Amino acid sequence: MATTPVATLADLRGVTPWLWVICERCLHRAPTALAPWIIRWGADASSDMLRRSARCTECGGKGATIQIPGWGGLQTPVRGWPMVAT
Repeated sequence: MATTPVATLADLRGVTPWLWVICERCLHRAPTALAPWIIRWGADASSDMLRRSARCTECGGKGATIQIPGWGGLQTPVRGWPMVAT
């Protein structure tokens, strides 16, 4: 049975400069830029490193899923960083 290779941080960065990180415990979601993670672990690091290492700012839980932001296909650009209401 063939397995799908896990994307590297460089693979993700080739699609978007940021992504959503969603806590597995409480489902809190927050945007995160990929650049700091690439600086920390290197571009060839598996995206599983981010999934395992992410710590929720709400509940303190460790472990997350990641989601590419609002991508609507090859003809639609990735949405920009989410705006925060002031």
